[in-house]
Amino acid sequence: MLCISLSSNPGKFGTIVHNAGYRFVGLDWSYVACTTNDLKNSIQAVKTLGIRGCSISMPFKEDVVKYLDRIDKVAKKIGAVNTIVNNKGKLTGYNTDYIGAKESLKLLKPTKKHHFLVLGTGGASRSILFALHDLGFTKITISGRNFTKAKKLADKFNSEVISWNERETCTNEVLINATPIGMYPNTKYSPTSKIYIKNLKYVMDIISNPIETSLIKNAKSLKIKNSNGLTMSLFQARAQFKLYTGLNLPMEVMKKAVSNHYKKKK
Repeated sequence: MLCISLSSNPGKFGTIVHNAGYRFVGLDWSYVACTTNDLKNSIQAVKTLGIRGCSISMPFKEDVVKYLDRIDKVAKKIGAVNTIVNNKGKLTGYNTDYIGAKESLKLLKPTKKHHFLVLGTGGASRSILFALHDLGFTKITISGRNFTKAKKLADKFNSEVISWNERETCTNEVLINATPIGMYPNTKYSPTSKIYIKNLKYVMDIISNPIETSLIKNAKSLKIKNSNGLTMSLFQARAQFKLYTGLNLPMEVMKKAVSNHYKKKK
């Protein structure tokens, strides 16, 4: 059985954790990362070739919705899909980013009194905003490089909006980066300055490559409680694995696989 990921710039995380999971549970399955710039035909190939599962990455999480047969109710509310399951030629879209975001926020432990600034307007931002509201957080501001998209998201999720150029004027205690700024190979960049984050209480980044982005490094150096993209990725991948296989995968199996991969690279 074959599962794949579709992205314009695929990383190795999915192949590492899913293939380790298949070995652990004794399935003769394989997971392959694929590059595409033709989403429509790629999704048709998933159906035609009988590919069991498909992970959707930036920048396709919103656009993919229109090519699917069914959408899970949570993914429909969010308006973004990151996981597709193929059941006898019928493609159903799910959102496990929401699960990853929710579990990461639980570990970070901000309180209801805290004010959040969410950077980004894509599918990941939608998942995070849905998770925030699901957990009962109400003080939320959104900022994105596309102000029109940021305003639409703010209206959808009953949040405030601020322009990208004014993002560092926001009086928040929690920062969540849901943009690709700082992702490999552009690792020297950060969505905000170190000066800005020095007064924050929590910082969360969704980027898992590298595990320590410039934003996370700055937060650590300032002793600000933080959550890196690997944490969210592990939770969402475990939920994906369950959707694809019907089996529960221990988190430690995934963590060990990622750890071993990076040890070999050193």
